[in-house]
Amino acid sequence: MKKKLTALLALAMMLLTLLPSGAFAASADDYDIKITVISFNSNTTAPNDNVIVNISGSDARKGYRVNAILDGVSEPLLSGTLTSNGDDTFYIPKSKIPNIEDAFANNTLTVNVYNAAGSKVLKSASFDQKTEANAPEKVVFYLDDGNGTTNRAFSAKFDAKYVPGDNDQIRLTALDANGNRVGSVNYTTITTGKLGKVGDDEMRALNNKITANFNSRAEKVQVSFWSDGTEMTEFRQTFSLASQYGTYKALELDFDKDTVAPGESVEGTLYYVNTDNKRYDITDKATRYIYGGSENLLEKDDNKPAFTVKSSAAGGDQITVTAYYGSYVAKKTLTIVNPAEASALGMSATSGKAGENISVTFTLLDENGKTTTLDFQPTKVSARWTDLSDESANITFTAGALTNLDDNGTMLAAIKSDRATSGKLELTFTDNAGHSYQAVSDTFRFTDPNASESHKVTMNIGSTQMSVDGTTKTMDVAPLVYQNRTFVPLRALTEAFGVEPKWNGADSTITIVDGDTTIVMTAGSKSYTINGQTKTMDAAPYIVAGANRTMVPVRFIGEALGYKVQAIYRADGTTSGVEFSN
Repeated sequence: MKKKLTALLALAMMLLTLLPSGAFAASADDYDIKITVISFNSNTTAPNDNVIVNISGSDARKGYRVNAILDGVSEPLLSGTLTSNGDDTFYIPKSKIPNIEDAFANNTLTVNVYNAAGSKVLKSASFDQKTEANAPEKVVFYLDDGNGTTNRAFSAKFDAKYVPGDNDQIRLTALDANGNRVGSVNYTTITTGKLGKVGDDEMRALNNKITANFNSRAEKVQVSFWSDGTEMTEFRQTFSLASQYGTYKALELDFDKDTVAPGESVEGTLYYVNTDNKRYDITDKATRYIYGGSENLLEKDDNKPAFTVKSSAAGGDQITVTAYYGSYVAKKTLTIVNPAEASALGMSATSGKAGENISVTFTLLDENGKTTTLDFQPTKVSARWTDLSDESANITFTAGALTNLDDNGTMLAAIKSDRATSGKLELTFTDNAGHSYQAVSDTFRFTDPNASESHKVTMNIGSTQMSVDGTTKTMDVAPLVYQNRTFVPLRALTEAFGVEPKWNGADSTITIVDGDTTIVMTAGSKSYTINGQTKTMDAAPYIVAGANRTMVPVRFIGEALGYKVQAIYRADGTTSGVEFSN
């Protein structure tokens, strides 16, 4: 038995001699090597303008190699060897470290100690960049534009180099009408995690708003910045708790359009809307503007809602602009579309009473005034009013189904204005593939619903009989369809509304004076003027031979004189007559 045991031990010893010499080498944890990093922070002023790396321990030997690597940087920041046993120090200039002044950079430094041959890591350690408190040089506070003492939201911006200390605070002190403190002081502690990224204005904003309630007797609030129990009085601001714009209802971001073309520059307006529906331009008072969606396709301005779409942008991409004002938020999404040349837009009515929902059938027209269709199926239509006589009017546009536009070129919609005004409607149809089609109407007039006098005149194609407020009267000539246009006798129509046109045979002009509106047109010419401004009809007026009566296209009547024009149709869909009203 003893011989057998001796043989087994001999065999075991022989097998051990066959193992690699490194099979029982010490691990990194077995080496007495300590790595210490000092001053790895954002403070770059002397004597902290170097990151200090110290290598110590009984196993730290002269000739061992040392390197230091920063995440995301290919070249080592430090590459050297120990010059003594047990203790050695290296210095890395902070000027070699990208973004070292940014306390929010999240830099990580890894230090490795190798053997003299550089073939083995004996010790490795990683260190995160430390945040070192740095007092702000600039602080701006913001208060929402609500009203009263409850649920009021505050925000703040700090200069980019500010790094919060452990006891930095924002304090809110409510004051009565005489400036005396009422109630307790609200405060919030600022930490690095509460600050956002640096904006184009070189400022960092609080990620979260400060919401506070105050004593019911409070009329103002004093906002101050405190560091280690001491107020930095130069940053103190005082706000009234009463809104200068009235009680808040909505925040609106308006670009006056829903689409934008590659290469186009646009600028929007931010409005504060109160409960009386009054709108205030607060574009320059917004806390910040954020861009989303196809942001990489823009040259943008973070200080206002303005951007330029790069020419490489493709149709169908979308851009979302978000505006922040205190605790209020407004968003607007615009679709990038391929540019389209505006076409004509027909309307079944050209006027209606302000304050009422007016149903209008819109028709796409080609260059000859004939109905045309879209060669794509639109998914969205945006409306914009131009040339408004009263730009303070609030006009709504509600579109019906868009499915008929690529079938018969028509769309039913409802429009409504809160006051009397006139203007042209620009419609832009788009789909998700970037197709677009733009069409502009003639002038539409929203009339004063309290106007004292109103009339209704009905004319039938081919008949010299017309109805004026229910009374039948006779005309010299009958309305007719000529070159796919409906023409009516001008004098009969205007006189029915109490206006008499004046004919000048010397230059073949007709002048119509209706209140403060003066219209001058020339027989045989599509050009005419309204109060001296030149405009164009879709067809020229002409004189009926033998009757000396001027015939004008219905579309001109609707635009120039502001009458509401409603076509009357036969069972087969053809036009049988026209109804005018004011």
